[in-house]
Amino acid sequence: MTGEDFLLKIIAILLSLMLLSQSLFFKKITKNFFHPAALFPLIWFLYTFLPLILLFTIPINPIGMVYILIFSLAFSSTALFFDWSKLKNKHPQKGNSYFIKLLIYCFSILSCVFTILHLRIQGIDVNFDITSTLQSAGQHALLSGQARIIGNIYFTLSLIFAYSSSALGGYIYRANTGSFKKSLLVFLSFAPAVLIVILMSGKLILFYSLTLFVAARLLVKIHKGEKFLTSRLNIKKSFVLLFLLIFVILFSINSRTYQAGGTGSILQNADYVFNTFINYTMAQIYAFSDFLSVYLEIKDGNVYDEDFVSNGHYTFNGILSQFGYGQEMPIGLYQESYNYNNRLSTNIFTGFRGIIVDFGMIIGVIIMSFFGLISNINHYFLLKNSAPYISSAVYCIIVAYIFSFYLVSFFVARWSFAVLIILFIVFFIDQYKFKWKNHK
Repeated sequence: MTGEDFLLKIIAILLSLMLLSQSLFFKKITKNFFHPAALFPLIWFLYTFLPLILLFTIPINPIGMVYILIFSLAFSSTALFFDWSKLKNKHPQKGNSYFIKLLIYCFSILSCVFTILHLRIQGIDVNFDITSTLQSAGQHALLSGQARIIGNIYFTLSLIFAYSSSALGGYIYRANTGSFKKSLLVFLSFAPAVLIVILMSGKLILFYSLTLFVAARLLVKIHKGEKFLTSRLNIKKSFVLLFLLIFVILFSINSRTYQAGGTGSILQNADYVFNTFINYTMAQIYAFSDFLSVYLEIKDGNVYDEDFVSNGHYTFNGILSQFGYGQEMPIGLYQESYNYNNRLSTNIFTGFRGIIVDFGMIIGVIIMSFFGLISNINHYFLLKNSAPYISSAVYCIIVAYIFSFYLVSFFVARWSFAVLIILFIVFFIDQYKFKWKNHK
């Protein structure tokens, strides 16, 4: 690393710390970290600070961090239009946990069944032993990379039910007493996503499921008037869950070695698995900064072509598709990849690239400022109403959007709108129709 690269890396780290300062400021304004205005910069502090520190020797142009900071300020600043001090953010949960448990059972089973049906259509036999499972995942990944996946309704339904079960699992997690019941609920919430990851090597699915689970957990904390993101006990449980999720992801990554005739042993493919894991989790901020540097003609480097006519589809394709204007997105969204000396490589550039391609830099900031305003209006009604079933469902989607923007816009997926509708219906039934005793 040259002296100039060192200086630029320090500047990028300082900009990341400014995101933390922004989060603390809006936490003071809005009274908790659960508010989107405080949550957005907090999440992006973690998404940027950790890769910048852990991959310190990888150079980066801080222009990407500048744009992220501006973007975050535009999103959060609309919270200043509201008086949050007069709102009582405590709404006792109504309804019956058994009703939602039944839905989780049904959604989980349906998702798993639809996943297997999808694989059968692709000509992939499902046998639940380690070797054949790895082969199935590798075969599906190969078909996907060659654009040979046969489209069908089963996979879409599988995703919708998988994400819905995760969100509902997070929503009633606190309603269960005893470690076994909680563990069973977590298993059911993530079983469809884990199955898809193992059999189809689809790692983003597990990430989206986790974001929806966490979003629903934060929603419950708001309903209960809590102000802290987590506790010591929850931190311990989170590490256990994180360890299990990482193992599943590593298993999925290892399945790709079958495409090249690998043995399938994680230990034997340790270097490949580790490098791939780093690329999936930490390369995005470097890729986006490189893209933006080229886009602004600050540097020469990778050629980022945009043959796909986006017309807003990199950001809102899932929503547009509900009105008949959706498009088939390119595989992987982007055909080019960022690569730094074969040490870091990815074709994921965060959701910021999509916004810039769709609308340009200035209009993109304006749009996200508008989205921030919508988020704040929704949060205002979430705190104000006694039974905020609409704003509760929207809050889960907003939080999922914030978490997943590190990879791509949540609204690119056609299933995002369907999950919103399901959550809206379930919350409505839970808060208005069922008057049974809520077991805590």
